[in-house]
Amino acid sequence: MKKAIILLVALMLSLGTAVALAGPGHAPPALKRKFMKKLGLDGKQIKQIDDLTYRADREKLDIRHEIEKNHLDLQQLMSADKPNEAAIFSKLEKISALELKLKKNRIGLMLKIRAILTPEQWEQLQEFQAARQAKRREKRMRRRMHRGMPDAPPGPPDAPEPPPAP
Repeated sequence: MKKAIILLVALMLSLGTAVALAGPGHAPPALKRKFMKKLGLDGKQIKQIDDLTYRADREKLDIRHEIEKNHLDLQQLMSADKPNEAAIFSKLEKISALELKLKKNRIGLMLKIRAILTPEQWEQLQEFQAARQAKRREKRMRRRMHRGMPDAPPGPPDAPEPPPAP
């Protein structure tokens, strides 16, 4: 029983990180360029952003692979007949450090891009991102309502009342 619980915890840790790191897919390059032009970026800005993004994405891939390998190691440590608590906690700290490195990679990229943009371009980008997040939230809520998830609100405020039960 204890072994099953340990394996379950390891699986939950692995899945949680995998979901958090996966995030939404990247936009196709043509769509990114179209959006960059819409923001009014010049050729130099686009080139700088492309270069920064390429380097950050390569580093991100390396970090993600390290996280996955460390999760595999953690699973092996936790499935031992007598799990070594110190080794497990050490591995968890390594995974946490890698996850922090990944977050710094993404935020660092955003800050470098922000430094390239004019204040007006940055404001437009913020507005676009806010609208995109609102659409995602709305889509998530519709999926929850469709699935009948308990934490979803009963329906949109303008939804008709269901007929009374006979």
